[in-house]
Amino acid sequence: MDKLKLTFPSPHPGTHLLVETRPDKFAEWLESLPSGNMPRFVTEVADAVTNLNRTDLPIVQRLSLMQQLDMVYSSIHNYYRPLMKSGPHKGNLAPIKELKELYRLTREMSFAYKISVYAYIDKKVFFGKNKNLANAINMALHYLGLELLEQYELYSPIPMYIWREIHQLYYTAESRHLSELSNPDMGLIHCFNVAETTYIRICLMALSNPYHLKRGDHWEVFTYLNHWTIQTIISEDPDDFSDKNCFVIDLDADDKPTTLKTLEDHENPDLRFLLTAQLTIRLAHHIDEIQIDDKCPKNCFSNNVIARKATHLMENMLASWESKQERQNPRYPRIDKMEVIWGLQNIHQVISSTDPILENNLKTNVDNIIEQHWTTINKSDGGTCLARPREKINEIDVGLLVAIRESVSGEANSSWLLGSISWITGNKRNGTQVGIQYMKGDLQAVILQARKGNYIDTGSHMALMLSGEQIHGLLTPTLLTTSGLYIESRPMMLRVGEAEQFIHARLKVGSTGSVDRFFYQTDNQQISTSEQQAESKTENSSDVSSEDEEIINLNAMPMAHAEDFEAAARKERDKRVTLDDMIVPKNK
Repeated sequence: MDKLKLTFPSPHPGTHLLVETRPDKFAEWLESLPSGNMPRFVTEVADAVTNLNRTDLPIVQRLSLMQQLDMVYSSIHNYYRPLMKSGPHKGNLAPIKELKELYRLTREMSFAYKISVYAYIDKKVFFGKNKNLANAINMALHYLGLELLEQYELYSPIPMYIWREIHQLYYTAESRHLSELSNPDMGLIHCFNVAETTYIRICLMALSNPYHLKRGDHWEVFTYLNHWTIQTIISEDPDDFSDKNCFVIDLDADDKPTTLKTLEDHENPDLRFLLTAQLTIRLAHHIDEIQIDDKCPKNCFSNNVIARKATHLMENMLASWESKQERQNPRYPRIDKMEVIWGLQNIHQVISSTDPILENNLKTNVDNIIEQHWTTINKSDGGTCLARPREKINEIDVGLLVAIRESVSGEANSSWLLGSISWITGNKRNGTQVGIQYMKGDLQAVILQARKGNYIDTGSHMALMLSGEQIHGLLTPTLLTTSGLYIESRPMMLRVGEAEQFIHARLKVGSTGSVDRFFYQTDNQQISTSEQQAESKTENSSDVSSEDEEIINLNAMPMAHAEDFEAAARKERDKRVTLDDMIVPKNK
């Protein structure tokens, strides 16, 4: 292991004139800041920490100032994450532009504690252990972990120095027997008081497939780990190595933990083993709780996370923390010009515009919907990686439905191929890279009307029918709709052109977080629309016939071939949850 090397700014002459350095006066200044105007508040605090980091101060004085700033940062964190608590964006994700000052504040907070680590590392302690050094290392790890998480939130590549510093800080604490030293006076909600637990949470976040998570879900995983990181341990014993529920950490590397099929170097003193068996058992237990109670268990996510989303997040975490997801199909380098459509509604409009069975008045101009200038980097049987020089990360999200096709000399060269965004990465300098997982089959634009109460609502929902792919042994077409429309056995009316067919939603076979994909079952009995029921009530207000009762009693409808769906459902339950086989390039 190399000698500890940390990155932080050096003192600048005159910066002490730009910031209050007396702890009592600094506290008064913090109280005077406009906390009702959070963007300005964050900027003022970030400026103060920036100047403090470039001012030469006695370590005791610096520590007193940092303890005040820790509390301020915690309140800012609670305001913005996972969703904004007030302001014009209350209940929604914070705009990236507004978060940039928070990212700057996080970086400066990590600088501040790295400065403190260097100040304490050579101080001798005659009685007991160096608690100040243990606390400085723990807080430096805490803010470096948040800095790492913010890079994932932006889907940006990770600076190489971050992982090297994280590993070196942990090794310093471990080698000095400080990694398990607790600070009972911590008092911060989102911060552990033990360096080893903080380090484990950082590793688990990196192993949760962060580039595959929707924006905002990173902080839900972070919240889950606030409660359950303690279920994971680090071992130095090579005998604990396994190819499952075990991730290998190289403390002398500049990358996150990884998995190995076999351990060849049993004598390497820099190897540690992250054991996740107890954590995955806890996750499986929580998933079972959701299936039984249909609600998110306590001490897992924030209050706004519903059961369906909690299950989706937990299944992804379970798959990620059991073992590394191996690619199922080899990738081949390709350079093809591609046309791209983003989102279900846009795809529906483009498919409809070329559908011969639709009336001309239903077709619209779609030239501005189709994007050019995308290029394939590589592709496999399961998906492809697209890139373009311009940054587009803030306009798309993981799970978004995508349609792509090759373009030669500006002319379409193939039919549209459907897929969903599996991962995203990029920045202004490098542009945007997107991993697409295919959904194979023939596309058909359709309209759905779903039941509300005892009748079919007249509101229309755009949907896509995908046929020709065998799923769970069935060649039955599937429907793709926006998330939330699907409910098991829900009656719907399916409209293809002018033809109408009453159906029931059946087994769900996939969800990207933005769209649900499910089988459907045709039904020969009619289900009343809201207008038809209103007319029926007007004409027959005094007499409700048995035929009317048959129309309203939706549960009495026959379910043809239900055994096929039940068999497919059993196969789905028995299947181990896996992520898609698209992976982020190695340097991410």
